[in-house]
Amino acid sequence: MEGEVPVLSAERMAELRELGRALGRDVLRELAESFRSQTCMEGIRSGLAQGDLPLVGREAHTLKGSSAALGAMRLADLCAKLEHQPPETAEGYLPRVAAIEEEYRRVLEGLTAASGGMG
Repeated sequence: MEGEVPVLSAERMAELRELGRALGRDVLRELAESFRSQTCMEGIRSGLAQGDLPLVGREAHTLKGSSAALGAMRLADLCAKLEHQPPETAEGYLPRVAAIEEEYRRVLEGLTAASGGMG
């Protein structure tokens, strides 16, 4: 589709692979493992369940930063929108959280492919 943001930026993936070659380490794999180990999605779900909307915002902020570092710009954008959503009831957050969960799954799949099938 024209104009659709890719799950992972090809440019960022190339940068991470090049950095890995320069350092003699698999930087992409290391970042992918770190991303997978985060508990942000669990924190967002927990915050919603408890009605703790500030927690939801903090977790969205953390996920936004790590997503941007990996080149998952659509996920970062969705997280930014959730982070800055005006306070309301937890139910009002559900559509954005559902979109984040779907994109998060796509990013995990993309990372598995980009980092050599690990995961």
